[in-house]
Amino acid sequence: MKNRVTGIVFTILFSSGLLAQTNSDKESFTPVSKEILINIMPNPVKNTRLVVKLEGLSNQQYILRVFNNNGAIAAVEKFISVTSTAFKMIELKAGFKGYGRMQLLSESGKVLAQSKFLSVD
Repeated sequence: MKNRVTGIVFTILFSSGLLAQTNSDKESFTPVSKEILINIMPNPVKNTRLVVKLEGLSNQQYILRVFNNNGAIAAVEKFISVTSTAFKMIELKAGFKGYGRMQLLSESGKVLAQSKFLSVD
């Protein structure tokens, strides 16, 4: 019975993201890092403006890049987040149509999150 309860508690903690895998030579568990979410509104984009909601941010500088379906950069914005949630309005280049990809990068250039969207004119 004790092993069953221990297994259930471990399963709940692991599935909730409170615990992560550890190296076999370590005795303690490592916390899972916080995930950053990108929500693009409206999707599909019906004009050249879109609003981006970013969640899970830290107090640091970020770079938001938008690529068109050919991989060319359509927009870039640098900003400093002072809260965990930020809203940004992005103005796409005129004539942007089709699938796009948005990346959130750290100040050092590491990709932290990305999302896809569709733009219709």
